[in-house]
Amino acid sequence: MATSLPEFASFDAENRENIGEIRWQRWFMRFENLLIALDIKDKKRKRALLLYYIGESTLNIFETLPETGTEDDYDEACQALNEHFKPRKNTSFEIFKFRKTNQLVDETLDQYHVRLVQKAKYCEFSNLDTEIKAQIELGTNSKQLRRYAFRKPKLTLSELLDYGRTLETVEEDASGIEQNMNETPMKDIHAVRRNPAATTPKKICFFCGCSHM
Repeated sequence: MATSLPEFASFDAENRENIGEIRWQRWFMRFENLLIALDIKDKKRKRALLLYYIGESTLNIFETLPETGTEDDYDEACQALNEHFKPRKNTSFEIFKFRKTNQLVDETLDQYHVRLVQKAKYCEFSNLDTEIKAQIELGTNSKQLRRYAFRKPKLTLSELLDYGRTLETVEEDASGIEQNMNETPMKDIHAVRRNPAATTPKKICFFCGCSHM
């Protein structure tokens, strides 16, 4: 009995702006998780599903690759694709791109940190934490964080991230409080308008000493 295959996005090999090992590895990791979820262990079936799900553009590439193995050789097929999408490293250019990576306007410090880690993957830095810390100091949107880092040159990357998260939390809390303070209590205004007599001052009678409207 035929069974329908679950939907799964193919790998877009025609996307020339972002072809590389990272994007391929992410897709391949998701594909292998799919195989685990479907409980597929037979290598012939795994290879067939791989060639089905990679999509037409990637299949066209696969058919031109050498040493892709036989129809039941899943590992050989994976290795051929991994080698094809492995980037041709230019360390100097990768470092240049890393140095140009600044924090985006709506990007949190943690998101910026993750992006720097990804950018640094092919830079071959001898001390990754030191390089990332230096780039955060230069590329952060927070003047407070930058000045704090410059005042404490022995600060570690972990300590810098902790302080930056604290600044973000304080800024978020303060903005929320200020927004609430600036909001006009409309229900109080309406109550005053409905009862103008409540704010009308009473006059003291000169003759009897009593209060009159």
